[in-house]
Amino acid sequence: MAIEQIDSLTPREREILSLIAEGDSLSDIARKLHRSLKTIETHRLSLGRKLNATNRVELARIAIASGLVSIGSEPISPPGDGSKFGAERELNWLSAISEAVNQVSGRRYIDRLCVALTQVLGVRFAAVCMIDPDSRTSGKLTVAYSERGNTGQPFTCDPANKPAQTVLEQGVCRVTSGIAKLYPHDARLIEHGIESFMGIRLDDDRGISAGILAIWDDKPMQEADTLERILRFFASRTIAELESAYKAEQMIQLQRQIEQQSPTPSDLPGQDHAGSNKVNELLKIRQSLDSLAGTRFLSALTDTLCESLGVSHAGVCVQEMIEDRPGFFTISLSEHGVQAEFTRYLLEHSPCEITIANGSYCLSGGRKRAFSQG
Repeated sequence: MAIEQIDSLTPREREILSLIAEGDSLSDIARKLHRSLKTIETHRLSLGRKLNATNRVELARIAIASGLVSIGSEPISPPGDGSKFGAERELNWLSAISEAVNQVSGRRYIDRLCVALTQVLGVRFAAVCMIDPDSRTSGKLTVAYSERGNTGQPFTCDPANKPAQTVLEQGVCRVTSGIAKLYPHDARLIEHGIESFMGIRLDDDRGISAGILAIWDDKPMQEADTLERILRFFASRTIAELESAYKAEQMIQLQRQIEQQSPTPSDLPGQDHAGSNKVNELLKIRQSLDSLAGTRFLSALTDTLCESLGVSHAGVCVQEMIEDRPGFFTISLSEHGVQAEFTRYLLEHSPCEITIANGSYCLSGGRKRAFSQG
């Protein structure tokens, strides 16, 4: 860790580093400091370069080791080595959970996160409760969970009169003891003898709820502040993986629909089932990227899109300001399946401007004519 570089940070970078160490997401920091998310992302990249840190856990370690932030000084209750104090143990927990989920994505990430939370924190249950984007009005939650390190069979539940309802309405639910008495209509709490509960709402950058991340136990919960910080630390990644898992499920459902509706080769000799083939290509792309994360995932994604879909360019971009005008910076760009140099360009009169406004955009021909002013 580059602790000696802490003096090179600006006051704003020190403030952001402290908030990262306390478990705030970049979106949370942007709201607290009344700055744009893009501005906070730029500071985050600068912190990584100056401190030679590649992830949030390393940044948190540097912040605490340098004395910039103090997470706690009281011993945390078991599990773990009872000789370790709060700050050191919290970082060890963060590192252990991060290591467990670092190389997986999508639904595998969700399952492994639940397992890691129960194993590392020593709680009985951990769960990611997902809101189906296509049926928000129903209020149903799909729950992926682990019990004492074992992955359970996902189930669907109604959050009404349960701790999940409090999380969805208030953003957080913390009950360190007596949870079953507060929610007497939750049969699962009573059945398992649950005593304590901690849950946070997973809101994306638009403020839309994607689900809930929660832990609960059959004994009173110690160090609730610490446990909430740990959950919030993994909130942003969990939101992204929920969206990824949902899209993967959409592809599988689309493939099933095509298989059910498409005529068989005996019905139409020589028929090329283009729709089914494209879905198969998407599934292959998904499978090839499942074990990657971070910048490796982005680079592999754009390269694979070019190769599998036969397009000349594929890119992942982030917004930034270019001479006080809105623009884009490509954080991964592939040209014919080979990584190209990063580039910056203005948002005005570009396809991306329409994409930002509408959420998606497709133009099958005539791009030069359509965007001749760009």
